[in-house]
Amino acid sequence: MIKDLKINIFLKLGAFYLFAWAIHIVLVSIVSFFHFRLDHRLMVIENWIYDFSWLAFFISKTIAIFLYLKYFSSERVEGRFVKNILTSFSRLDGIFYLIPLVSMIFLMFFIQPEQKLNSNFEISRSIFHAISILFIFGVDLVFLKTINTFKDGINWIEVLVCSFMSLLFFKLSMPYSNMELFFFNINFIIFTFFYFSKELSFPMSFVAFVVVPLYTLLGFDPIWGGDYSFFTSELTSLNIHTSAIIIALITFYLIENKKESAS
Repeated sequence: MIKDLKINIFLKLGAFYLFAWAIHIVLVSIVSFFHFRLDHRLMVIENWIYDFSWLAFFISKTIAIFLYLKYFSSERVEGRFVKNILTSFSRLDGIFYLIPLVSMIFLMFFIQPEQKLNSNFEISRSIFHAISILFIFGVDLVFLKTINTFKDGINWIEVLVCSFMSLLFFKLSMPYSNMELFFFNINFIIFTFFYFSKELSFPMSFVAFVVVPLYTLLGFDPIWGGDYSFFTSELTSLNIHTSAIIIALITFYLIENKKESAS
């Protein structure tokens, strides 16, 4: 029964990502069609896709989650569902929110950001970028919350599979990104927090206080890199550092779980 439930979750999540990817392809195809109709060169189309990649990502996932909740979910966008989503941001003790802060301090110690001399940073772009990131990760968590029947503890298999599916969707949609391990690690941490807390507030606090600054300000965006960031760093990869956070989280969880089992 539990095995069938896991397969059901994986199938639904896979179908959701496949649907979102199809919407993304249709969106990019429509834009490309009108560019060709205007006799724009291929380079112009490629630049548009690059510059508005997060916007396309945001639109495709938003349409996918809306259509799912509207036509395929037993929950509804209004009423009890919205109430449950909103109240899930206020159920954890404040001590939990120190973990994203500590994670960010740990990463900043190694990043040591410096202001870029010739920066393409724009406040308006950065604000919309931040909103897009919050919504994109939030959509994944909302979808998982609607299809999941949580058990005690963290289901590491589900964390791993969900992270891999998210990476696969990202890579299919943004094939020119070369930060696969970093993106996977970020998703693994977010899904770990989600399965630990069973709520949205804990993982979304990590997105807001760690992922958003890394992507928008510090030059570690998995699509744009440091092209539109305000700061730069001699550090070119956070793969090892985010992997260290994952190892620390797993170790801490196993130790605490062992203590509870012994008591």
